[in-house]
Amino acid sequence: MSHGITEQDAGAVGYCGEMGGPWHGLPQYVTYDEEVPYEVVLNLFDFPIIKSPVAIPANVADDGTVNLLTQAELTQALQAGAPVQWLTQEDMYVLTRTDSASRVFDVSVGEGYTVYENTRFLEAIKAGLLDKYPQVKLISAGTMFGGRKSFISILLDKYHVKGDNSETVNKLLLAGYYGGGSNVAGAHGTRIVCNNTLRASLAEAAANKSLKKFRHTRNVGDKIEQHVFDLAEVFGKLEDHKAKLNHLASVAMREADVSAFLDLLVPLPEATAIDEDNRSTGKKRSVSMATSKRDKILDLFENADDLQGGIARTRYAMAQAVVDYEEHHKIRRNADDAYVYMDQVQGRSADFCDQALAILTPDGALDKVLAS
Repeated sequence: MSHGITEQDAGAVGYCGEMGGPWHGLPQYVTYDEEVPYEVVLNLFDFPIIKSPVAIPANVADDGTVNLLTQAELTQALQAGAPVQWLTQEDMYVLTRTDSASRVFDVSVGEGYTVYENTRFLEAIKAGLLDKYPQVKLISAGTMFGGRKSFISILLDKYHVKGDNSETVNKLLLAGYYGGGSNVAGAHGTRIVCNNTLRASLAEAAANKSLKKFRHTRNVGDKIEQHVFDLAEVFGKLEDHKAKLNHLASVAMREADVSAFLDLLVPLPEATAIDEDNRSTGKKRSVSMATSKRDKILDLFENADDLQGGIARTRYAMAQAVVDYEEHHKIRRNADDAYVYMDQVQGRSADFCDQALAILTPDGALDKVLAS
């Protein structure tokens, strides 16, 4: 499943009346009108993971010859009651959910990998963040990829950009992984009317600086539980981010500004070249794709209902048009809401929207081009 939510996964989503329901309407996601109760999240994350040696099935002949078994041969041997020997592999271990006998990571881990339970991670978040900062609330939580990834979304604050009728909710996304990957944090804002998600890069950097990244090495639990979670800098950077957006909402964009911005964000490849035999040697498809992207962003900037009124034709509206394109209009293969959300928070879409915001920011690339 492209979204990563399998039958073994579960989750909870709060503030559904205000922010919308869960991805896909899946039955394993429970919903709440207010914040998600901590005990519900604790129960979601309470499944056992064990690290076991990797073993390969084989037949060992009397002369010592080892014949590794295929899946079909193993199945046949087990059904026939034939003896099977299991050859353990040095420094190779598999992570398995004992409640479902399923692997949570397709690649083996080494001797030094330490299983750090999701429940302990959640308890550390409660002690270091939820209890310490009573203004923050649990918006959603759940698992993906059969339990390999666990996420917690925390409400930090709500605000309005000047002239924008839509409320924006600032969130902190915490993600923990079994197998490859570290426990990470991401800060972003979601504009409610269109469900557009824009990463607050400076706040995210501050969040990761405060929350750090902890790999599953020896003593990982002690390191996380002894770490001091400090959101003071995160809140400060979010205030800076809001000030930036309010400033952009006050700066109108002329036709020349729009053209220069699109040239910086989505430059058109060189025109298609023709060789001596009159054959195309250029990038006709690339030109078409870039033109289509530029046209759609421009259309959203000029015509989207939620980008009119006090923010119409401002740099803030252009930033939101880019986000709207990435999140709702970009052509994706085998993608859905959960995939798009994660991409907009921590993936290539987030990077693209960051680039757009940086171009529009005072003294950014657009100002330098216009001043030249």
